[in-house]
Amino acid sequence: PMDPPPQSIRAGARAIFPITLENPGEGAQTQSISIGGIGRDWYRLEFDSQRLAFPREQRSANLHVTVPANATPGRFQVEVMASGGSAQ
Repeated sequence: PMDPPPQSIRAGARAIFPITLENPGEGAQTQSISIGGIGRDWYRLEFDSQRLAFPREQRSANLHVTVPANATPGRFQVEVMASGGSAQ
């Protein structure tokens, strides 16, 4: 698990969070990323979950978070969950 430092985003503003995934295994695998803690309308994920990750390959994704202009000020914990499975 990773615990990056907190970041502030003002209502109506956008931030981009880079994500790196690695396949530590010996075979190709499928990989997926899911986001929790914020509404689906708050983010856009750039990641090709259809492409296989080969052994020791690192892949990149970008999480674009846009806080709605009418959002209530507060703390929101964004959860990023990555999973990988056999390509067979």
